[in-house]
Amino acid sequence: MKQIIQDFKTGEIMVLDLPVARLEKGRILVKNWYSVVSAGTERGTVSTAKKNLIGKALARPDLVRQVITMARKKGVKSTVDKVKSKLDSLKALGYSSAGRVIDVADDIEGIKAGDLVACAGAGFASHADVVSVPRNLVARIPDGVDVRHAAFTTIGSIALQGLRQTNVNLGDSIAVIGLGLLGLIEIQLLRAAGARVFGMDIDETAVGRAKALGCDAAVNINSPNIETLCDSFTHGKGFDAVVITASTRSSQPVELAGDIARKKGRVIIVGAVNMDIPRQVYYEKEIDIRLSRSYGPGRYDSDYEEKGIDYPYDYVRWTENRNMQAFLQLLADGKVDVGSLITHQIPIDEAHDAYDLITGKTEEEYLGLVIEYDQDLKVPISTNGIAGIKPAKANGKEFNVGFVGAGNFAQTYLLPELAKRSGVKLTGLANARSYSGTKVAEKYQIEHVTTDANDIFQSPGINTVFIATRHHLHYEQMMAALQSGKNVYLEKPLAIRFEDLKTFYQYAAGQEELPVLLVGYNRRFSDLIREVHQQFVNRQAPLSISYRINAGKLPEDHWTRDRQIGGGRILGEVCHFVDLASFLIDRHPQRVFAQSIDPDTLVATITYDDGSIANIQYLANGNERVEKEYIEIFGEGITAIISDFTQAKIFAGNKPGKINASGGRDIGRSQVIDAFINGCRQGEFPIDLESLVYTSLTTFMIEESLRTNASIEFGLNDLH
Repeated sequence: MKQIIQDFKTGEIMVLDLPVARLEKGRILVKNWYSVVSAGTERGTVSTAKKNLIGKALARPDLVRQVITMARKKGVKSTVDKVKSKLDSLKALGYSSAGRVIDVADDIEGIKAGDLVACAGAGFASHADVVSVPRNLVARIPDGVDVRHAAFTTIGSIALQGLRQTNVNLGDSIAVIGLGLLGLIEIQLLRAAGARVFGMDIDETAVGRAKALGCDAAVNINSPNIETLCDSFTHGKGFDAVVITASTRSSQPVELAGDIARKKGRVIIVGAVNMDIPRQVYYEKEIDIRLSRSYGPGRYDSDYEEKGIDYPYDYVRWTENRNMQAFLQLLADGKVDVGSLITHQIPIDEAHDAYDLITGKTEEEYLGLVIEYDQDLKVPISTNGIAGIKPAKANGKEFNVGFVGAGNFAQTYLLPELAKRSGVKLTGLANARSYSGTKVAEKYQIEHVTTDANDIFQSPGINTVFIATRHHLHYEQMMAALQSGKNVYLEKPLAIRFEDLKTFYQYAAGQEELPVLLVGYNRRFSDLIREVHQQFVNRQAPLSISYRINAGKLPEDHWTRDRQIGGGRILGEVCHFVDLASFLIDRHPQRVFAQSIDPDTLVATITYDDGSIANIQYLANGNERVEKEYIEIFGEGITAIISDFTQAKIFAGNKPGKINASGGRDIGRSQVIDAFINGCRQGEFPIDLESLVYTSLTTFMIEESLRTNASIEFGLNDLH
């Protein structure tokens, strides 16, 4: 399929031929007929990407602050690698489209194959032949509505949400500042709601369009008598509401809105404008300032947008989807005209023309830019992107690797390491977003790209699989790969459902042999840790370990905190530290007692079958400047202190020793890859399966201890 993509590093706009978007749970697969270029939003995105590194930094100071914070916590090299990976990426453009449904997931209701629908959402309703869109971002097009007009639904819903913020009443006088595409739709909606509308813009052509669409009055915002005209329109009272749909770095619209609003009036900010609000006039008039958040309740809520969890109709009357339905009905009723706003209809192969217009490269008047797709294009529902791979060498000395999931972690750490290894051939790549997968494949010379992980698992030409997807997919994908006879490197954790851990254990216990499996617990493979471990390898007495992790807070909506997707921080991250403690002690956990201050801040005391104790303090309530990990190990007169994997101090006898990590912070990210490859060649598990199972089992028992406030004794019998 064809898709419009921007290279974020260079700013180049490309039309790429990519693997077809994949149908997933909760999604609807749509063959686009039309999509609309949002000039304001996409011009900003394109312009930022075209800037050099300094320009990008000046444009996004919020991201610069994040980079500085990351450098303090994870080190300069790690941060630089991650930033380079972010910059060297592709971005999908577009968020408003319409077309015909190709297929729907089994859990979808109310939409079926063959329906004509409008689609919404950045990253979903992209400029592409085929899009995979969550249910709550899809609305059926009423009979009689032109599909080309329905492609404006997302932009129309943004305007509709702005209207709802005005609390418009029949006969209200309302001003609209900014008469671009959004403003002209806003005017029509306000007129349909019974308001008297006064439009303003710096462009005379826009003013003329507003009048043609029925605006009661429209003027150039730079008219010297603008306030007199506003007074005349409102009979000297001021506007009941002022809606700002302009896009500018200036605060002029906000300043003007305060001047022309009535006392106790409302100013609604829909567009992207600077908000240096003049206090005096807003205070004296007691003006109500409201920001309109995109196209309604549900926006930026992953539960609503991605999981399809709707808000109760009786309590949240107008959600994103219900706004989309309402706008489509207004089109059906003839109360909104978007057809007259279309100035250009451009085939996707000529998409560069649209972006030349909005960036000013082509000096030509424009307003509504519609991208057109081949409606008769035959689209395969399932992909088979790697069917042509030849079988791998039977001796297993050469690794034909299939990679599943090409997110930030994979691009920053796993793929660069694999690319360095001789005898390792990166053969196939599966990634849900085909455009980012294509960019990664190009960088690492991976010939075969697909959006379906099953293509990787079923290919006879792949003998080894790396899985770096989100946590909720790990168990299912690992099992599919193992049962297909592939060696598997699985990013942690092994599973986020206890039942899945039980099933894996019972499956593995019933096999005479298995392909090599390694969960990416890299810390135990650190050279620094290996040297420290040697100090205690012949011990007879128990060890005591104190392991403090300055984990830091995560945003409330971060995917790893989502129980259904990330499993939470205990299952998804504390497993790392349980594994390392178990490696240092070289025994299996037996009992755990945990207490927490909040979900991100806990202390777990783990007792092992030889009497050793590990105290894991996973803390999110400290200062970010403090080193992330600090470990103290005591036993048989020896003490080892490891400071954030950069240095270890060994106190044994009268003379303390010191071990410095090579290359800065050494948490074993390179060594774990070597361990996996060597394990595959020798037919050995780099971490024995029992240890892998015990690590996950321990994290589940930490959660159980927190739930019951009790000490929990456990073992493999719990998995029978």
